[in-house]
Amino acid sequence: MSSTSSLPDSPPESSSASFATSDRRPSDQDFARVLLQRVRNRLIEYLEVAASFEAQQAFLAQSPDLDVPNEIIQQWSDWVSPNWRFELIMPVFSEDELLAIQQFQTIWQALAEDLVQPLPTLSILQQSPLWEKLRLCAEHTLHIFMIRGRLSEEQIDQR
Repeated sequence: MSSTSSLPDSPPESSSASFATSDRRPSDQDFARVLLQRVRNRLIEYLEVAASFEAQQAFLAQSPDLDVPNEIIQQWSDWVSPNWRFELIMPVFSEDELLAIQQFQTIWQALAEDLVQPLPTLSILQQSPLWEKLRLCAEHTLHIFMIRGRLSEEQIDQR
């Protein structure tokens, strides 16, 4: 019996093949990276709403029974934990994106601490300087994320 194996010694040149069609078995690191790419995409979706008063109003129209201001505050913390610096990592997030997350987190934290509870209606909040500051920071953060755009949710994205 030969001691040589027919398996390649290293992974294929491109790691961008879909898990479903790849000849190599994806590793736990591959799965973790794709999951993190999905988290990154959810952050983009969040920022699209937080960055636009029109999108916030559309969210309210779509879900009139939902407390939209509270959702806008709480959804950020659904994706960005207190330990985010250890969870949201390169290469899925670029250095600029990580800096933008830090800046948004600072504004978000101040807003979350300063808002009165229960929250006023969305229309009233949209008139407040704090909510406008959150919107502007979300718009800036979204702009940074959209330089690379959404990443694949099915395979490792090399962007």
